[in-house]
Amino acid sequence: MLRMFGSTEAPPALGARSALSWIGGLSPTTPLVGLPHGPSQSRAIAEFMVANKVAAGEEYPPAPWWAKYDGFNLDRAHSREWWAVNAYWGYTRENAQDVQLAIGWAFGVIDNVAVLTPARAGDGSEIGVERREHFARMLHRLAPLPPGLQPQAEAGRVAPGAGQTSA
Repeated sequence: MLRMFGSTEAPPALGARSALSWIGGLSPTTPLVGLPHGPSQSRAIAEFMVANKVAAGEEYPPAPWWAKYDGFNLDRAHSREWWAVNAYWGYTRENAQDVQLAIGWAFGVIDNVAVLTPARAGDGSEIGVERREHFARMLHRLAPLPPGLQPQAEAGRVAPGAGQTSA
């Protein structure tokens, strides 16, 4: 992802990279809010859900919503302050979408790796199909999820092809 960002300066590549770095244990902080929590399946799900809310431009969720992810301890002053300052910027919403897509892809909910390949470079120019396919092939070579993050059961997983989105 860093190579993709370096050659395209496409912000989506940076959002996906931060999520995959965290899941892979290379980053000690969560990809969106930047809390000092290492990766785990429950934390990745919580980060995915927060990213979903931010990407949709939704208001700060009420306490019952946060209670679902109590172990992640997200409903606190830091989260409220971050949300008030950052959650409504277009760049933050795009970054949140890319974090969400990367986590979804890493957990097998989204099986189309093309959603992680940016369509436009940082300067707004279109990234050609050949280059996007090259990036997709690079992503396919990534190692599987670390053992502690692999889903324990197949129940609840989306069937192959069902999570595909057009890029």
